[in-house]
Amino acid sequence: KRTETLIADLDAKQEKHRETLDKLQQMFQQAHQKASLKA
Repeated sequence: KRTETLIADLDAKQEKHRETLDKLQQMFQQAHQKASLKA
């Protein structure tokens, strides 16, 4: 049972990391677009 809890915990952490990554990628793309508009 302990292993199942660990796996569930890891899954939850991975989901959070994925969301953070998505946000960072969006921010990066927006910054990139703004920079290319200025150039």
